[in-house]
Amino acid sequence: MPDTEQFIQTYVETGDILASLKEGGYKANKNTGYNLRKKHQDEIEQKIQERLRGSGPRALTVVEALMTSA
Repeated sequence: MPDTEQFIQTYVETGDILASLKEGGYKANKNTGYNLRKKHQDEIEQKIQERLRGSGPRALTVVEALMTSA
């Protein structure tokens, strides 16, 4: 049985519709993927924003370290 939450989680992590469909137990069909992405767009955007908030400060630290060591 397809798992919408797994589709959303994989899509947030990878941005890959086909991989997300596979991980979520769906048949690899771009139309299905685009429809799921559109249907759950608000939840996907929220999860992406949460992920960015959590990793943003660390990413900035890494960039700064690279700049000073170059």
